Amino acid sequence: METQEPSLSCSSTYTMIKQIGTGGYGKVYLAQHKYTGKQVAIKVMSQSRISRYLELDGQRVPAEIALIANLSHSSIIQYIAHFKVPGGWCLVMEYPHGYLDLFELICDRGRLNEKHTRKIIRQVLQAINHCLKNKVDHRDLKDENLLVNPDNFHVKLIDFGSASQLTERAYTRFQGTDVYLPPEWYTRHSYMALPATSWAIGCLIFTCLSGDSPFATRDEVKRSQIPWEKLPSNLSDSCFDLLKGCLQTSARHRINLKSLAAHPWLQES
Repeated sequence: METQEPSLSCSSTYTMIKQIGTGGYGKVYLAQHKYTGKQVAIKVMSQSRISRYLELDGQRVPAEIALIANLSHSSIIQYIAHFKVPGGWCLVMEYPHGYLDLFELICDRGRLNEKHTRKIIRQVLQAINHCLKNKVDHRDLKDENLLVNPDNFHVKLIDFGSASQLTERAYTRFQGTDVYLPPEWYTRHSYMALPATSWAIGCLIFTCLSGDSPFATRDEVKRSQIPWEKLPSNLSDSCFDLLKGCLQTSARHRINLKSLAAHPWLQES
């Protein structure tokens, strides 16, 4: 059964304004708190699409709700509340006014320079490290899941629909976006959380600097067919070195997240 959209009969607290997003796990609406007037984002998740549940404050809730509720960081979309509706669940989050997702920002402005890319990636790493400290693996790091303030390049990581509890075991089930998954998924049908995250960050850096994703098809990922020629000709050696470290075909030789955060390119002021 499909989720009924929140309405006066479903929520006595929020009024729906308009739909602002959609994804594999639900639709997102701009809504307003009836008593305070504060605008929020509400993700409506259909019961039929929810396959994983976890416990939160003694209640069995969709895994996405349980995982994001335990995170609190300036570069992660803020959890506010959740509630059950006929046919599904609603997740209430902050609504960052004026932000664009990174894909939209690049479409509007064209490719970003190293300074702005560095600022974005630093915040992404801080957000990811906060997730990992809380045993959460986002598993769908991509341009469309990063909201960016176009005035100051402040970042908000969104959409924990693919997230799971962090594990040291290899993943053997598909989760996320196919062209952001690392090549080992297509060659071995398994991948580890941390090397896959380094790969996804490399894809993000490439996308920011070139204005386009490094891979258009699964086959290109499998063959690690990286179109280096799309990068600007004046790219710094330090940045290119970091990109090569992230986009190593071999997970074993790929730069780890600790070394990534300490890389000279990210330390530049």
